[in-house]
Amino acid sequence: FISNEIQRLCKTNKLAYVTERIVLKEGIDYQVGSHNAANKIAENMQKQFGGIITESRKIVGRDKSKSRDLYRSWISVRLPSFHKDDFIEYKEKILKIEKIGSHKFVGLNLSTYESESISWKEYDNIKKVGNTNDVKVSTVTNITPTEIQVLDPDTYMPIDLKKNDMMNDINIGQEINVIKLKNKIYIII
Repeated sequence: FISNEIQRLCKTNKLAYVTERIVLKEGIDYQVGSHNAANKIAENMQKQFGGIITESRKIVGRDKSKSRDLYRSWISVRLPSFHKDDFIEYKEKILKIEKIGSHKFVGLNLSTYESESISWKEYDNIKKVGNTNDVKVSTVTNITPTEIQVLDPDTYMPIDLKKNDMMNDINIGQEINVIKLKNKIYIII
């Protein structure tokens, strides 16, 4: 991604080049010749993958001819630990990630089946609890006006779950996708 951005930016900015690439345990550091190019790369990464951008500056010298301080800038892009269709826990709710944007992301609350928008400022309060590999197939064994009964994908014991309007098209005997998180089963619609 970064090499493509550098190639695109170098057509308009001759200082848009990478002087050094350092692999650290925290991530990868790129030293870029232009502050504007580094900012553009960080913003485009955030638009593409989401996450949090932080910037810090440090005085490294003084340009005596212009009587100005010289700064070295650090721009950090903290990418999320989750992706679209992963499952997260936020404020004791389980959400399935539907969309990741530059300022917020949207998750489907698996208890209410309503979409919730969450700002990246809340990122530290989020815990990834599952992904699409954790989704299992279960069979619907009974339907009442208020509940839907499915088989636990691990023990095959019948489990009664609260039914809502989103589940009106589900029929007895139908195989549906479910996920078991924190000893609770959620139907994936």
